[in-house]
Amino acid sequence: MLGFVGSEHGATGCSAEGCGVRSAARRAAAPVGCRDTDRTIVNTRTTETGTRNTLTVSRTVDLDAPAESVWQAVRTPKAFLTVTRGLLRFPVIAHRTDEWREGEQIVGLTWLFGVLPFNRHHLTVARIDHEQMTLTSDEHGGLIRSWVHDIVVEPLSADRCRYTDRVVIDAGWATLPVTAYAWAFYRFRQRRWRQLARQFATTG
Repeated sequence: MLGFVGSEHGATGCSAEGCGVRSAARRAAAPVGCRDTDRTIVNTRTTETGTRNTLTVSRTVDLDAPAESVWQAVRTPKAFLTVTRGLLRFPVIAHRTDEWREGEQIVGLTWLFGVLPFNRHHLTVARIDHEQMTLTSDEHGGLIRSWVHDIVVEPLSADRCRYTDRVVIDAGWATLPVTAYAWAFYRFRQRRWRQLARQFATTG
């Protein structure tokens, strides 16, 4: 999962389109058979402190599981812990068994690969849109000024769906290396989502 909306000052800096909200018509027009796609986009935004360049990483994968099953999992810290295991550790949510709550704010240390201290991370669940199956979150901490992440789930058929991670990154001089990490991070996560999807399909 996890995405975060806004800058360190709380401004989102992205439109509904940029945050990944799609209409029902656009969902229906999504090309069937697209298994794994990604792209990186350079954007410019103006803040109170001037103009900044951001990078957007977007990765999409088709999953062999019903959209509702995947969407239900997206809304839980448990799924986040599962798909990030071995790459990122966020102990403050390690024992959560409930769902994410819109508006909740979480602060805690993150550890790269589970052992390297990374930063004191601030996470806000900014939006949970059940109709659009979109979860948007807002995070920042350490070098990361803004990490705006959307998760979008789109039904393709009764037993298949399309899953998209889209993140807008502002890390100042470190934006490029942080974006490279994000590309690898979400590629890894989506492999885990494929594994989870097979479990969903098996359990019905």
